[in-house]
Amino acid sequence: KPAGTLYENVRGVYKKNENEKKVNLMCKDLSEKIFKGKCSNGGKERKLFLSAITPDGIVNFANKTLKNKKLFVLDSFCGDASADIMSHLKNEAKERGFDTECFYCPLSPYLKTDHIIIPELDVAVSVSNSYHINGLDAKEYDVSECYPGGVDNLKVSKIMMAADEIISGCTENLNRARALHSELEKYYIDAMNYVKLNEYTDKITENVKI
Repeated sequence: KPAGTLYENVRGVYKKNENEKKVNLMCKDLSEKIFKGKCSNGGKERKLFLSAITPDGIVNFANKTLKNKKLFVLDSFCGDASADIMSHLKNEAKERGFDTECFYCPLSPYLKTDHIIIPELDVAVSVSNSYHINGLDAKEYDVSECYPGGVDNLKVSKIMMAADEIISGCTENLNRARALHSELEKYYIDAMNYVKLNEYTDKITENVKI
């Protein structure tokens, strides 16, 4: 939650310096290349995650999931217009009747979609930034072009450093929790009657069959 709040602060910095016309042109160009005027009869959205903060740090399965798709990538910095562009594409897919698989940002799931797959078109759109770098062949769009006047990089860097410290702290706490959970499990393992457990499991299996 705190790291997500800091992301929203960075978004505010970028928003002040955004060239709305360039954002709209990027949305339009992507829409034309992805949909090519096509429509369908669906429009359902599956909400999923491809990344998470874990005891081992940030884990991301984007490249594995998106390979073999016709891929469009937004080369982005956390907090820039990529969130608005992805939201536009997600909404247009729904309006055109295409089912989507939308993978949300674990830091700010209510505001930011990191990846979109449109199965019927075999197309995917992905945001590439410092937290999840795209390593696949793709048509790339540089979102920094939407900021011809630049942004306050010093302010952005300070906020993101604070966010990274919070994420690092989360990872450390999850590591400690995992170690304590493993220690706790040892007591259950030593006390477990596996004969009784197997009997109970068999009983449940029989009841399910009926």
